[in-house]
Amino acid sequence: MQVDFRILVSPAAFFALLVSLIGVLIGRKRRPYSGVGRCAFANLFLSLALLLFALRPVLPDSIRIFSANALLVAASVLSLEGTRELCGLRPRVRAMYAGGALVLLTVAYFDYFKSSVNARITAMSLFIGAGALLCSVTLLRRAPARRPLGVLVTSGMFVLCAAVLIAGAVYFFFAPPLSCLFAPSLPNAIFFVSAGLSIAGCSIGWSVLADERLAMDLDNAQRRAIAADTARREYLAMVDHEIRNPVGGVVAATELLLDTDLTAEQQECAYALLKEGETLVALSGGLLDLCRIEAGELAIDSSAFDLCIVIRRVAETYAPIATRKQVELRVEYTAGVPRRFIGDASRIRQVIAALVEKAVRYTPAGQIRVVAACQTKNTSKAGMLVLVTYTGVGISQEEIGFVVAKKLAGILGGSLHVESQAGESSTLAFTLPLSIET
Repeated sequence: MQVDFRILVSPAAFFALLVSLIGVLIGRKRRPYSGVGRCAFANLFLSLALLLFALRPVLPDSIRIFSANALLVAASVLSLEGTRELCGLRPRVRAMYAGGALVLLTVAYFDYFKSSVNARITAMSLFIGAGALLCSVTLLRRAPARRPLGVLVTSGMFVLCAAVLIAGAVYFFFAPPLSCLFAPSLPNAIFFVSAGLSIAGCSIGWSVLADERLAMDLDNAQRRAIAADTARREYLAMVDHEIRNPVGGVVAATELLLDTDLTAEQQECAYALLKEGETLVALSGGLLDLCRIEAGELAIDSSAFDLCIVIRRVAETYAPIATRKQVELRVEYTAGVPRRFIGDASRIRQVIAALVEKAVRYTPAGQIRVVAACQTKNTSKAGMLVLVTYTGVGISQEEIGFVVAKKLAGILGGSLHVESQAGESSTLAFTLPLSIET
């Protein structure tokens, strides 16, 4: 039966080339995945080699045959290197380099000095088949167990490719001498079409392996996230018990100490101790709140409250510190502004307290004004604005306290920003939409 080999092999070669190009694109997008890039280029080289074999009328045989066989050797070496790299082994195998060089010398000898198409096909088929078999064995023995589908598909394609090539080598070794590689025979056509389809199958298998690697990495990332969340919970418990409570006790004891008869120098030292202790308490509390916010564990309450009372109680808390610094702390709640709202009073107080605390800390002398105003209003809602204006310098928006206050403001549906005028004053603005109590 006479079969025009090129009619059958050309579609298979072009199909293998197309799939190989897709594999190369996938490999380039997933560069961190070891081995994928090498095997993608291996399949591309195999497809190009098939096309070179099919371009008999276009290129001289001396260039075409050696170039195609060199691509086949490079593809086989890259396939094994990529497989070993995927399995966590050292990619390079010196024996493959030596075998590839020996095969190319054999091809050159039987092409230029002693023309034998059968010998060339036999030598190259045995080399590539052995390489494919090694790839399959390496995958089955050393690949991660959590990627079973990709391993089975890819190793199966390698076994199929090895079986076709080794069977072809045996056939061409005993077959009558061929006048050219494209001798019109059914075994020839079956051999090359099967080789092309095997190349395409290996490309698909590597794509499946890459997808499973992505899924495994996502699973590992999830496991790390769970571990990090557990560590964060342990840290919260440690901070709350081991740091915040003892420092709170030191602050309370220092406040009692300041109420006793002390010399001016002792009062100054005690006040410095109180200030630093309060800073440390605020820092640890800010870290706790920040961790809760990042973990999505911060609960928001909703109940009736009086905003004016909330602001005045914050001012009362920081008034003694302001008085010691000879700083005037005033609250201005504009007449006619709504006072009764529905919301989380404790979190709103926390944000306002953070702003007032910063103003007291950064104001060496002068005054601090806490002003409440209404920006927008209808029958059920009001857009409230709380301004903390002070004569001190501006604050860093990277401080823990301000970061936590800003995140809390966002959770409450509002916003926080800083306005500073060099040498004059600074303003901390807290905008907050609230439901009016009916």
